Amino acid sequence: MKKNILILIIMMLIGFSSDAQVEFYDFLWDKNDAEFKLEIRAKYGIETSNKNTEFRLYRNNIMILKDSILTTRIAKLFRDMNSDGNEDILIYERSGVRANETYNLYLYQPNSNDYKKVSEFNEIPNINTTDNKGILCSMILAGNVSYQFYFLTNDAELIDLNLRVTDENLDGKEYKEGLIKAQKYVAQQRI
Repeated sequence: MKKNILILIIMMLIGFSSDAQVEFYDFLWDKNDAEFKLEIRAKYGIETSNKNTEFRLYRNNIMILKDSILTTRIAKLFRDMNSDGNEDILIYERSGVRANETYNLYLYQPNSNDYKKVSEFNEIPNINTTDNKGILCSMILAGNVSYQFYFLTNDAELIDLNLRVTDENLDGKEYKEGLIKAQKYVAQQRI
């Protein structure tokens, strides 16, 4: 009987220690005479292939955006991703092989004073801004360094420019040439 109770207590302790860990994060900021609040509720430890984090964004205490995302750690950034002068919200999703990190992007919409999720942004690793307005570049680390170029519209549409270059010499030359091609393509297409 004592042995069964001891086994039960050990099983309960193991079970409690393997339960999910819940983390809560709240961020506040003011923008255009409005108070914004970002709530992030992450549940770790159960399953990393399903959405484990709830994201809620409030403007003046009214929820304007709710999303469920997958993340392996909470990291948020405020960065102007479409070069419109307004900081957008990036929330870390995960890191793949060779530190190929992905993020969810919520683009600030100045006309409505809210944020809009950029669809499929989280599927593109190591994507960042360039010196050219609206042109983004994904740097993929996989033996060689490859670059893919995209255009981010002010309406939160991410356009694949179908322009990929590989920097086999690791000298940055291909990146610069790819960026010039991306710039010309955007100018010709007037996107």
